[in-house]
Amino acid sequence: MNAFFASVEQLLHPDIRGKPLAITNGHHGSCIITSSYAARAYGVKTGMPLSHARLLCPHLIQMPARGSVYETYSKQLMRLLHDRFTPDIEVFSVDEAFLDMSRVYHRYRTPRILAHAIRDAVCQQLSLPCSVGISGDKTTAKYAAKCHKPMGVTVIEPMVAERILAPVAVSELCGIGPRTTRYLSQFGGVNCGSVRRIPVSMLRKKFGIKGQRRWLMCAGRDPDCVRAYLKPAQTMGHSKILPPGVNSAARL
Repeated sequence: MNAFFASVEQLLHPDIRGKPLAITNGHHGSCIITSSYAARAYGVKTGMPLSHARLLCPHLIQMPARGSVYETYSKQLMRLLHDRFTPDIEVFSVDEAFLDMSRVYHRYRTPRILAHAIRDAVCQQLSLPCSVGISGDKTTAKYAAKCHKPMGVTVIEPMVAERILAPVAVSELCGIGPRTTRYLSQFGGVNCGSVRRIPVSMLRKKFGIKGQRRWLMCAGRDPDCVRAYLKPAQTMGHSKILPPGVNSAARL
């Protein structure tokens, strides 16, 4: 989905559609959770202090996050994808999902037609913008989905995935964080193509089976399959950024 929280709020409040909008952690929140594309045009970014964002965009509209509302739309989204396209769906986050279309792909003439069908169904049924990426593996498909936001459709054929990914910075791939990026850079692995020149045995020794997977991810051959049935979460976490001025136990 594209700027999911902000898009939901603009759907429910037509008077702020197309305007710079920031969603924060509560009415007095000081941190931006997400923002509309109109706000992003001014340089407003996720994680940015609200005070900084207002310097970039003085007419920025602030709204508090409403988790229960977004959860409702998230459930509608996942139900639509499951019922309309395939039951082989892995919910990746509140506004992202992987679909294994292997069993139903024959219904569509080309991958691009399929991608447009998914995007248009979401837009028509939920009135929310989304982007779709299609490829032969999860990591490449996720990268493709963010290539042409908002409302983009990107297809990366498996046979050309390695070539397409070669110049892409490894940090752009989902699952490759700062620690791995720093390690790879020590051996010249700054993009997917250069990572492929690092012996896979070296990554396996450093990161175990995850190292081998990351090496394959850079070639557009992520072996991780879509898991429609995930194990229950073993841990849960919750964090909150305190409002400005809270600097003592008494204020807490």
